[in-house]
Order: sequence, then C-alpha cells, then structure tokens
Amino acid sequence: MQLTPSTYAVTPLLAPLGSKRRPGRKSNKILFLVAHDTGNPGASATAHAKWYRNDPNPPPDRISSAHLFVDDREVIETVPSGLVEGSVAEVAFHVFYIVPTDNQMFGADANDAAIGVELCYGGTIMPEEAYSRYVWTLATLCVAHKLDPKWKIVGHDVLDPKRKRDPTQGLNAIGKSFDRLIDDVVTAVAGFAVNFVDNDVPSPQKKSLAKVHLNVRSDRSSSARKLFELLPSEEVAIVDVQLGERVYGIDKWCNIIRADGRTGWCWAGGLA
Repeated sequence: MQLTPSTYAVTPLLAPLGSKRRPGRKSNKILFLVAHDTGNPGASATAHAKWYRNDPNPPPDRISSAHLFVDDREVIETVPSGLVEGSVAEVAFHVFYIVPTDNQMFGADANDAAIGVELCYGGTIMPEEAYSRYVWTLATLCVAHKLDPKWKIVGHDVLDPKRKRDPTQGLNAIGKSFDRLIDDVVTAVAGFAVNFVDNDVPSPQKKSLAKVHLNVRSDRSSSARKLFELLPSEEVAIVDVQLGERVYGIDKWCNIIRADGRTGWCWAGGLA
C-alpha cells in the first residue's frame, strides 16, 4: 500500500500531565527517533496507554514512558510527540539516562531529544497492519521534525545493547528486520513528496566533527584496513559521501580530509 501523510491518524490518549510518566517538560529540539517494541506480545496500543493512565506514578525503578504506541488498529500518543496539530514534543523516559551511546551518536540524551515509538506485536495483532502503521509513524515523525530517515532512526538495542533487544525482537516476530524498516521508512518519506533538508547530515564540502572515537579506513567497510583514528570533536572536511557497509541502519560513508592532510573513509554515523 502506498502510504500518504493522511493514511492513518494519531489518537491522543495522554498520560496525566505532571506525573512521572509525563512530567510535561518540553523538548528543545528533536534530533532523532528511537524505534522500540513493547516486549509484551499481544498487548494493544490502547492497553499500554491505559496502563500509563492507571499507573502514572510508579516507583523510581519502574518509571518508563514513550511517545507513541502502534498496533494493527491505532497509533496512540501517550506523550506529545509533535504529530498532533498544535502540540509540542515533550520529554519521555524511554532510554536510560546512564546509557552513553545516544550522546556519542547524536550528542544528546534520547529522553530529552528523541521521540520513542513502540511497536505492538504478537497475539491477535495483525503483523502487516501493525508494521504499516509503524513505518507510517516513523516517516511522519521524520517529516514533522525534519529528520533524514537514513540517519536519524536508531534501535533501542543499539543504544542499550546489554539490556535491550527491541525493536529487533518485535520486528523478527513479524518477519521484518531493522534494515528493512529503515528502507521502508525512507520509501514512505519519499512518497510523501515533502521536501526538507536535514542540516545535520554530513555532506560534501562541509566541515564536520567526530562524535566518537572514529576509525578511518581504506574503504567503505568496517573490515577495511584501518588508516588512523579521529578523536571526539576533531574537525574534518568531507570530500564525498557514498554508500557502503550498513552500520546501525546507516549505510553512508564519508571520504574525509584531516587537518594534517591524511584522507580515508569513515562511517557517516560517527560525524556531526
């Protein structure tokens, strides 16, 4: 099915304002999206939203929230995500603050600067219908917040690999992969015929900063020969951007020039 911006609707069923599930703090700017699954096979989007409403102030070790839950029938918003007209995205607690990977990849904590989208799956939930809404939700968020889907969607299991398996477990349960998800969101965004520029995406002739310790290699693959390493915040010039090995959903690699004149290829996800 060809998705359009109006294919589905978002239904607000918000957690109580001022509660631990929804403190009401505004997000300064949405920098990326985090793909989740509920890890609760058979439970619907509405069931999760009602759980938040019925248990708005859990103990400190059980506090969690997300912006949107998606199943085969509905897209439910439990914390404002900026998708409902007139709303502004708020903070939600969907990734542990102590996890460093979100800061390394995007320069910010996911709870403050990312929208969390939960896939409901299993039981009587129809997988293709749920997946279609999941793709649509991520694509619509990319357009709303001017995010390039090739770069700005990350799995929870990438950010917190020691503890989490979502959304890979949920996607695998319905016969999909994370790479397939990214491809389908990219296709959906292109089909929306909305033109926007994500100014945070590295591009040729642009100065860029390394976000992490980043290996520079002889080719566009993590198995290619290592030439040297970039340090966090080190500035380089991007000469070219081409497709290469896909890492964490990003398959672009940058041909860079260092200040000392050395050149090579590095994974684009490590540059800001």
